[in-house]
Parts: sequence; structure tokens; C-alpha cells
Amino acid sequence: MKQRRFQNRVVESVFTLPVSAVFAALMWWFQGGFSTSNLLGLLFCALTAYVILETNNANALIRVRTRFVSCLWIVGTACMTFLHGAVAPLFVAFCLSVSYSQICRTYQRHDAAVQAFHANLFLSIGSLAFPPMLLLSFCYGVYFSVYMRCMNLRLIMASLIALLLPYWFWMGWCVWQEDFGPLLVHLSSIAEFRFPSPEHYGALPIPVLSAWSLVNLLSIVGTVHYLRNRYDDKIKVRMLLYIYVCQTVFFQVAILLQPQFIMFLLPMLMISSSPLVAHYFALTGSRISNLFFFVSLLLFAALAVVNLWNPL
Repeated sequence: MKQRRFQNRVVESVFTLPVSAVFAALMWWFQGGFSTSNLLGLLFCALTAYVILETNNANALIRVRTRFVSCLWIVGTACMTFLHGAVAPLFVAFCLSVSYSQICRTYQRHDAAVQAFHANLFLSIGSLAFPPMLLLSFCYGVYFSVYMRCMNLRLIMASLIALLLPYWFWMGWCVWQEDFGPLLVHLSSIAEFRFPSPEHYGALPIPVLSAWSLVNLLSIVGTVHYLRNRYDDKIKVRMLLYIYVCQTVFFQVAILLQPQFIMFLLPMLMISSSPLVAHYFALTGSRISNLFFFVSLLLFAALAVVNLWNPL
């Protein structure tokens, strides 16, 4: 019989989510009280955690009953105090989580146009705050075709309409105001690319670099573990987690190439890698994994201290 270690008891406990929520509330309060921007950030953090929880429950991404996927998002965001008052990045993360939840509902469905519409609609809404997010629509096309196996003409048309819908409303507003300048500037920034230089990385504050390093460490461990043990899952779950793997790698590369967008890309990387990290902690029980779990908790605590003592 497999030994249940500390990591397994924490991951499967019903108290882990409430404790994480209390910790997040305290971190938000310590960071600077409950200003309007902080409250909005906390609201989007909570909504994102709920969407992640429902996505995991509906698709059984992990073979044991756990809420640890949401807990990782809550604790990670709570420790990154520089995100608390940053409403736009947390709003983009919320849109991405809803988009993921809709993609997961399209597996081998011939009538997946509605879900694809919603997935791309929230992608487009998120791009209003972070224009390059719209480029993920090309990745979605690959996912619908290769992993979800639901690609058809209706789905393509629904996706295109969803991507254009928010901008169609914006264009109507521009016609009313007789000013297309803001819309044109926004559209030109969608494919904005700047070649990174050492100065870009050197300009990143220590709290942001610390958070990026921790999220990268956990995401790499979770991704490697899943790829080595992927055939233990059902085919549908395997296809869904392949999408999370691809998105995790995509955002890791995006941060390396475009570090100036790290405030937006880091929460998106957290959402993409959380199921993989939770999959690792929930389905392992060795001494090494238990030790790594302790080390991860200590690193999260250290990250919280660094961010509280060095606020941006």
C-alpha cells in the first residue's frame, strides 16, 4: 500500500483551500490594506480560483479528489504582492482561466462551436487589456485540431466572430467619437516585438525575478513529471493536460523573449502550470517529492517575505 506522506495529506485535505484563502486575505491586507485596486485584484484572484476549481472538478484533471490546483494559484498570487494592486494582469488571468474551461469542454464534440466561441471571446476580451494575448488564438486552432479533435467549419467561423466581437463594439464607439486613434494604436501593439537585451532582464525587480524563478522551478518539475507519467491518465485527460503543457512552455519562452511583459505573462504561466504542479504533488509520495514539497512551502514563505520587505 502506498504510504501517504505529508504532501499527500495536505494536497487531499479539505482544509487546504480555506487556509490558502485566509493566507491570501492576510497577505492582501499586509501589502497595503484594501484599497479599490487591491479589492479588485482580490476579487479577480478569487474568481480565477473558482474557475480553476470548477475546471478541475468537471474534467477530473487529477485522479484524486483535490483542490490543490486552486490553492497553488491563490498562494502564488498572495505571495506576489506586486500583483495585488495590478488589476489588469489579474483580469487577463481570469479571462484566460475561463477560456481554458471552455476549451476543456470541446473534446471530440461535433457541436463544439459554442464552447469555441466562448473560449475565443474571453481571449479577445482579455486582449483589450493585454493586446498580445490575441496571438493565442493561433495556438487554440492547433489545440482544437490536434488534441480536442473537434475542428470544423462552424467552429472556425464561431472562433473568428468571437475574436472580432469586442473590437467590433470598440469600432462602433470610435465611429461615435469620430476618433480611431486609440483602436489603431491598440491593434498595432498586438504583434509588438522587441528583441531582449541584458538591460531588460537587469531592470526586473528582485521580487519579480524571485517569483519568476519559483514559478519556473515548479512548472518545470510538474511538466517533466507529467510527460514521464502521462500514459497513466485517460486519453481525454491526457489531451487536456497536453494543452496545459504547451501553454506552460509557450509562456516560459514568451517571458524569456519579451521580459517587459512579465507582469502579464507570469500570472498566465501560473494558471497554465498549476494543474501540472498539482498533478505532481498529488500523485507522488516518495521521500524526494515530500522533501521537495517542504522546500516549495519554504520558498513560497521566502517569496512572501521578500515581497513584503521590498514592495514595488
